[in-house]
Amino acid sequence: MDIIRDPSLVLDLPLHLLDGSSFASKDMYGHLATPAGGAYWTPRGWYIDKTDSKITVANHTALQPTTAISIIVWVYQIAWNGNARIAVKNDGTDYGLVFDATNTRFTFNINGGARQNPTVGTITTGVWYMLAGTYDSAIVNAFINGILVNAASGAYATAINTSATDLCIGGRTADNAANVDGYIGEVQIYSRCLNPQEIQNNYLATKFRYR
Repeated sequence: MDIIRDPSLVLDLPLHLLDGSSFASKDMYGHLATPAGGAYWTPRGWYIDKTDSKITVANHTALQPTTAISIIVWVYQIAWNGNARIAVKNDGTDYGLVFDATNTRFTFNINGGARQNPTVGTITTGVWYMLAGTYDSAIVNAFINGILVNAASGAYATAINTSATDLCIGGRTADNAANVDGYIGEVQIYSRCLNPQEIQNNYLATKFRYR
């Protein structure tokens, strides 16, 4: 899979490469991304503290898919902050990845309510993970390190909500009550549902950066 030239790649944000008070994504749209609070760049990605850090990506119609979506994020937690937003649009009311309050799982949300909460595969602090969620207008799936991990695929045949809100990485737009405490290495969003082999290929192609 060519993750750069795929026309469905509507956001490609290799945060391990991007530094500055603002920067553009590496997809065809060049979305403006702006860090806030105590966020700062490192060679492995942006550090997000749980007090006031986040990165916002300016709203664009390309970030408002209605029929299918895939989200992929590399993330490392220093300490667990339950319900922390990993990458969300409209705080997950449209779509997003969120750490679960149980301190071992994450949730992939569609429309804030169709949630796929993996029950297989424990997430711990001090380890890099590639977390992913996919939706094809019928089934919601979640992946850890390229492996499908939800116990049963979630059936949900509804269009994805759209809004004019910015995409928020590492927190939520409204406040600083749900920030990731750790690092985010890269974020990708596709306007289609990647199949399990494509998710695994993405993991194998990028994991060398996060050992």
